[in-house]
Amino acid sequence: MKKTILILLSLVLFLPFGAKAYTFGSDTATVGKNQTVNGNFYAVGNAVEIDGKIDGDVICLGKNVTINGPVSGDVICAGQNININGEVKGSVRVLGNTIVLNSKIGHNAMFLAKNLTLGDKGQVGWDLAMIADSADIEGKIGRNLNGDIAQMNLAGEVNGDVNLKINNDEEANPVTVAKTAVINGNVSYTNGQEIKIEDGAKIKGKVAHNFKEENTNSTPWFLARLLSLFSALVIGLVLVSLWRERMIRLSEIMLDKYGRAIGFGALVLFITPLVIFVLLMSMIGIPLALILLAFWLIAVWVSKILVGITLGNRILKIKNKENLVPNMIVGVLLAWILFSIPVLGWAFSFIAILWGLGGIYLLLKNKN
Repeated sequence: MKKTILILLSLVLFLPFGAKAYTFGSDTATVGKNQTVNGNFYAVGNAVEIDGKIDGDVICLGKNVTINGPVSGDVICAGQNININGEVKGSVRVLGNTIVLNSKIGHNAMFLAKNLTLGDKGQVGWDLAMIADSADIEGKIGRNLNGDIAQMNLAGEVNGDVNLKINNDEEANPVTVAKTAVINGNVSYTNGQEIKIEDGAKIKGKVAHNFKEENTNSTPWFLARLLSLFSALVIGLVLVSLWRERMIRLSEIMLDKYGRAIGFGALVLFITPLVIFVLLMSMIGIPLALILLAFWLIAVWVSKILVGITLGNRILKIKNKENLVPNMIVGVLLAWILFSIPVLGWAFSFIAILWGLGGIYLLLKNKN
């Protein structure tokens, strides 16, 4: 569903830029029950636990994320397990393996998840957009429900329309509209199988079954770009949080010596595979070749993110050296937009790889 993907993709356009508190690199990032953060809260940790009040936005990355306290702004998080139990007055934009929402959301909710649950206490004031393998919707949605899913149980209330793309032709009735469901608009879904509507379910509008069109490859492309952007933002957040000074120095080198950086980047990109091939010719060199290959692949991927950070630092003039997160967000977003341009995007990506690889080489060279 193009609309769902585009809604999710647009979330990055509204990232906030003023942080008042941030915790990076710790095992557990916490806000105590009696604590109040006046401003935006950034956190990176194995666990992120927010029991206090956030008078701003929450941007976080963690294996386990739990938000029990109220948030006056938006929540933008990525993690393996995410539980939101506190009221969020703004919007929620979340990427995770398992996501559970049991609170009131003032505006929109946008999810990319394997398993998504909107509990019976969960409320979304405006629209809910999701890409999920499995979804259980028991709460209330103020406007429309848009989803790209494989399975879903809808037992709650939707005051607008339900628009679904169901990616499951093998299982009969992959979507169930339970007897407790109330839908005050239309239901439109695309799939080869019929959905199951239980007796007692209330649907005020029409139910339209649209069969899949062949050769529709737009959704995978958009989803791939979305996941790539999310990954870049997450890795960029780690880089500027743990190695802030090095990122500043790297940006300075890449901007001051961009010609040399691109030149050395070309050497690193093309000479390294040849060195790896030579090492593979001997038994002794195989372990070193594999290690070198791993580092080379990582450097190639990270190079584009480093270019994004450099662009952000250049655009915002590195206004706050204590917090490069806003610079990173602006730069990575701009870079990924350039990389997505038809025809020219591959050229921008190639130049970015050369520039970033050269920057890494020059940074390591100057350090030594």
